[in-house]
Amino acid sequence: MPALLVIFFTLSGATSLILQVVWVRRLIGVFGASSLAIATVLATFMAGLAIGSWLGGRWADKLVRSKAPAPINNPFFYYGVAEVLVGIAALIILPLIDQYAGANAWLWQQLGGTPWLLACARFLLTATVLIIPTTAMGATLPLLTRRITARRDDLDALGRRLGMLYASNTLGALVGAAAAGFWFIPLFGVSLSNGVAAGAAITVGLLAMAVSWLAPGAPSPCMADEGISEEPPAQPRPRRKAVLWLYAMSGGIAMCLEVLWSRTLAIVNGSSVYSFTIVLCTFLVGISAGSAIAAKLWGRTQRPLLVLAGLFLFAGAGILLFQLLADELPGMFLALVEGTTLSVDTVLSAHVFLSALIIVPTALAMGAVMPVAIRAYVGGVDEVGTDVGRAYASNTLGAIIGSIAGGFLILPGPGLELGARLAALAMLAMGTWAALLDARKPTLPAIAGVLAVCTLLSPGWNRSDFTSGLFRTHQASRYIRDGGLFQRDLVYYRDGISTTVSVEKLAGGWVLRNNGKVEASNRHDMPTQILVGLMPVLFHGGEEQEVFLVGYGSGVTVGSIAIAPMVSVVDVVELEPAVYDAADKFFGSFNNEPDKNPKVRRLLGDGRNVLLAGGKTYDVIVSEPSNPWIAGVATLFTREFYQLAKQHLEPDGVFCQWAQLYELGPRNVKMIYRTFSESFRYVYAFTPGDETTDTILLGSDRPLAMNLQKLREQMAGSDILMAELARGEIQVAEDLVASILLGPEEVASFTAGASINTDDNAKLEYAAPHDLLASANTGQFARLVRGDSWPYGYLEPVLEGVSSGPLGSAELRIARSLLTYGRLRRAENWIDKAEALGADSTHLRRVHALAQPTDYLDPELAITEGGAPLPKAAPGLFHRSSEPAAELLQEGYNLFAKGRWAAGWAALRRLPSRADSPDGRDVSLLMAYLAYKTLDLDQARKLLAPLSENEQYRGMRPSVAYYLGRTHFGLGHFRDAVEFFEDFAKRWPDLADSCISSRL
Repeated sequence: MPALLVIFFTLSGATSLILQVVWVRRLIGVFGASSLAIATVLATFMAGLAIGSWLGGRWADKLVRSKAPAPINNPFFYYGVAEVLVGIAALIILPLIDQYAGANAWLWQQLGGTPWLLACARFLLTATVLIIPTTAMGATLPLLTRRITARRDDLDALGRRLGMLYASNTLGALVGAAAAGFWFIPLFGVSLSNGVAAGAAITVGLLAMAVSWLAPGAPSPCMADEGISEEPPAQPRPRRKAVLWLYAMSGGIAMCLEVLWSRTLAIVNGSSVYSFTIVLCTFLVGISAGSAIAAKLWGRTQRPLLVLAGLFLFAGAGILLFQLLADELPGMFLALVEGTTLSVDTVLSAHVFLSALIIVPTALAMGAVMPVAIRAYVGGVDEVGTDVGRAYASNTLGAIIGSIAGGFLILPGPGLELGARLAALAMLAMGTWAALLDARKPTLPAIAGVLAVCTLLSPGWNRSDFTSGLFRTHQASRYIRDGGLFQRDLVYYRDGISTTVSVEKLAGGWVLRNNGKVEASNRHDMPTQILVGLMPVLFHGGEEQEVFLVGYGSGVTVGSIAIAPMVSVVDVVELEPAVYDAADKFFGSFNNEPDKNPKVRRLLGDGRNVLLAGGKTYDVIVSEPSNPWIAGVATLFTREFYQLAKQHLEPDGVFCQWAQLYELGPRNVKMIYRTFSESFRYVYAFTPGDETTDTILLGSDRPLAMNLQKLREQMAGSDILMAELARGEIQVAEDLVASILLGPEEVASFTAGASINTDDNAKLEYAAPHDLLASANTGQFARLVRGDSWPYGYLEPVLEGVSSGPLGSAELRIARSLLTYGRLRRAENWIDKAEALGADSTHLRRVHALAQPTDYLDPELAITEGGAPLPKAAPGLFHRSSEPAAELLQEGYNLFAKGRWAAGWAALRRLPSRADSPDGRDVSLLMAYLAYKTLDLDQARKLLAPLSENEQYRGMRPSVAYYLGRTHFGLGHFRDAVEFFEDFAKRWPDLADSCISSRL
């Protein structure tokens, strides 16, 4: 077979895969990222391939039998025509797709209540733009097959030649997948990538046509060297039909497995676009290698059914391996990365290895099936094109059914684990069928039976390990530090259509995860979940507001919005139905039960698509999707989405965007902020609570009413609203405005030089996963934003209605609120304003001084009142008294006296637990002090917290309140720190002044 054909078909595979990625991506941008929309687009694409394969095979046979002059009768010439057609179509497809938004909105309005009818309509709409190029793509294989099978003596070499062609095309697809997923789209964007691939397809086609013209009808050089004059006998017709069914079923199982693999590895490796690219590339590596191996080993086999049976059994064993290893992958990942720096390259390499471990064995067998099945099915040389086209079409139709069944029947039905078992059993059954068709030996059916028993009896998955979320490197670091994976109390698990949803029970509450990633909880996330809903409503100021919310999560946000008296309607959209179910079952006592609130209408679908299709305008739109590193989510952070949202806002409406600081570097945070500010004239950024690294962006085309007097009236007018704000750590109106990070006049300065994220360039979707994998290095930016050195966030330009009550009282409240957000310099400015108005700021200034940073050598405060001696190691001091404990205690005292804090902390932390007595508490207090001095603040807080809960001891040791304040402030828990400082300053003002004055 000429090497030129292999080169051409390799390039065809590369260009076709790039175009597929680009077209599917753009169509999903129109139809939404729901599983049904994605499946509809992919089904349309594969249907075109099937039609092209069927038609191309028939056309190829007619060409060879025709008496037309060369190169008109040369299938290779029409291969070139097909490639040119693909390239030309590619150049006009993207502009056509861009015109589909209005048609899709109309379809959703008419058929949104019947999802399958909507899918059929979208199928037809998609087919109008994809049918020509995909049919041309599908026709290329049978055309080339007919080109290399011109005579009877070529038929015996068909399996080998076709296997090599298929392997080369799949290798090209692998290159195209990697190029599109790792380089082209991140570097050039969608449109330019489409143009490059289209140009390459046209070039390949023109060269193929030129070659056909220069060498019209010439057989390939190797066609005459086979030495076979007669056509090899074909399989009996019933067996050929059975082979066709088996080949179709193998296509269905292969696509079903790709769905299962993708979901499994999304949970283990993360749901980023790179994770899905790795899965696709790994699958294509196996398919290409398997086809090449089969072509060489079994291309001429006289018993293709027996080989086919063996391949199906091998594939079944590979699926069983996947089923056995799936929940072990997180532990394997820890073993692979332990002792490394957890760099991006290291983590990605581990992800590639784990993906290959569960995909490649089965993919090798599935790739080998193609040339062997064709060898078994093809009847004669005169119909070789028709037979190959029919077989490839049946395999593609099976793939359509398999992908739909995997996503819409297997995942939400049996689920991932049972779905893998069923796929293995189906493959083993196919192997048994093929072996019985060969009817030579019972060995293979017996092996299939043994493997089936192993599949049925294999142990179930450990879902705690499986959903541990180790793709977040800080989580992986914690597990490594703690000695490996530990069991979590998983109370809910469901493989949904779009994501796998789980809920785990922790001390004090619940945590909801999507594909292993924490999405919501009733713990530290509460301020964000509440305020992302209530902030835009309060700052909007309208009396009868209608709100649209993207993302349901725990339901806390929609529940908070719905209880606000000024809100009349809340439309909320969620991609995964299981999220609604999990939130209703476990978060009802925390989310105000929005499922029972008549104001709330719950919708299913892609938020962007539903907003577009709904045709309704709102007073407030809130977008709180998952993190932008997740594939598809970044489309809710693009300029096009913000412009779409603006079109669905009332003229004085407010758009609210949740944007995290954690696991994002400064470049990408600024990209989000700049993209947002491109669509709204007035932009404000806030940080909710004092323990989060979330931010809330508000955008509008009018200045927002940050009038303290009006906010006070709104809050005072509803006890329910006041209680809900208190859950979000908002006690007074001043707390709302004190959390501001950026005002409208500051956004341009902060985002200067940042890129704009668009649907076409997809910058955020491809850059954010790098930040996730390097999240240990992105925390510094979050600390800067939340620190006192943050150069933005001036309140004076945005505040109105400050004066209220006694002169300076409002200024003091603002100053205190600023302290609870760690804004020491801003707080001091407002204390000065209050004093200038005649307010008594003695207490607050004292608290402000206590919160100031200290020097390492500052004596600060004696840990025991009046320098009382520390306790001796007397009997009863420890729960488990021993001689080493006394020695350790004395060693710690000596090191403490010398100011060797780190060494003293290292000695005392080895002590056994202390008795709950004054002396035992004093030892704990000393340990907490040493931990604080060595900046082990979390341990210091854990030691001080129980001491503070004992009111008698806390009254006896003022240092408990002081060092708890210092520890919390150092940890960024500013609100708790201020409360402890206030208690200390109020109860021991002289001691507080002495402590302040003693600093260097």
